[in-house]
Amino acid sequence: MSMHDDLRDLHQARDYKGICMLYDQLENILEIEPSEWDFIYFTNGLYKFQRYEDCLALYKLCKRLYKDCDSLNSKMGWCVYHLYLKNFDFTKQYSADFFTKVDYVLKNIKEDPYSPLWCIVNLATKVIVHKTAGNNPDYARANGYLELVNRSNLSREEKQINTADGKNISMASDYETWYSRKTKCLFELNFWDECIRICNEGISSVTKFHNNNDSWFKYRKAVSLLKLRNHNESIAVAKEIINLGFKHWSVYQLLYDISVEKNDVAAAMKYAGYCALTDNSHEMRIKFYKTYAEFLAHQGIMKESMLHLQLIVLIKEENSWKLKGENSWKITDEISSMDKQAVLRQLQAFWKEHRDKDKVYVEGVISKLLPSGKDGFVRDEKGKEYYFNFRDADCNRNKLLIGTKVMFVLGERLDKKKNVWKMNAIEVKLK
Repeated sequence: MSMHDDLRDLHQARDYKGICMLYDQLENILEIEPSEWDFIYFTNGLYKFQRYEDCLALYKLCKRLYKDCDSLNSKMGWCVYHLYLKNFDFTKQYSADFFTKVDYVLKNIKEDPYSPLWCIVNLATKVIVHKTAGNNPDYARANGYLELVNRSNLSREEKQINTADGKNISMASDYETWYSRKTKCLFELNFWDECIRICNEGISSVTKFHNNNDSWFKYRKAVSLLKLRNHNESIAVAKEIINLGFKHWSVYQLLYDISVEKNDVAAAMKYAGYCALTDNSHEMRIKFYKTYAEFLAHQGIMKESMLHLQLIVLIKEENSWKLKGENSWKITDEISSMDKQAVLRQLQAFWKEHRDKDKVYVEGVISKLLPSGKDGFVRDEKGKEYYFNFRDADCNRNKLLIGTKVMFVLGERLDKKKNVWKMNAIEVKLK
């Protein structure tokens, strides 16, 4: 029997160790005048033993001898992934080297059940969107990568990961991940019409969402609608996000932006209050505070305008961030001498005043806490009970005990189990 026959028989018997031994006996593979099939057999055997560098050497030789041979392209892609991409260290290596290899692989592989196409696109878009590859994400590149993938072929099964402490965490399916990355790229590239279309598609076709993706899809849709000057629909989508219980300052900033465009000063100041009071991550909102300070100055509300500017200066100094034009801002000596705590004390009172201006609070008492420890019921003075979730509490959750007197606002929330909208107690606070 010839070596070609031995190699074929070993491959049919799945004796990959034998294939590796046969390969190691050769001083030069060219001495056996290898066929395309010989290259395939050797590469499959070597790959099983994670001999990726040998596989790539065979790939290069095969392409030199058989220019039109594409049978090894997927294996080449997997070898590049394992050798150079999977554990790429962006802190020590040039990101350009990473993307050069990604581009080479994606240029030479096709999508099929054994192709590394989605694996590599998933990794490459992740490092772009999450800024692992640098603080100036190349969303156009990521968008181009995602276009190579047929999303209908991606798995819709959520992934399960066991953590070091024994917990099981559910993560987004590949299908959901594609929509999350794609809508992010379209959003950042200002492709508003396409962003709306893909957001709608994701909202209607993903059956189970993770990482609040349903709310983020709607947020990107709402911003896109605003950019297209469809104010009413943008407001409707933004309010739907809030009614679903998703609290994020960016949603309130969106409503602020819409109100400013509509010249609705009272609504703008109300949503600005919501935006500022959503959490304590003030450093995330520096750009918003600058915009809001200019808005207030335009309204002649100079003291609070200067307080916002002083807050920006203090945040930058606290984080050792470079001051740019802040030194030229006109802030009174009284305000410029205030520390962060004093500034926030005055601003928080201002924010709350305008946030709560048109609210109607209902008095009641906590009547029941559910075993989950995350929700319960509050009973009003007429004896009617309303469901509330701790995420809607505007006070220390540990103080919400059965019998505690509270005040709350009524608002619609979606009962996801029954898929119906119900009046809930929201913005629950101690009486």
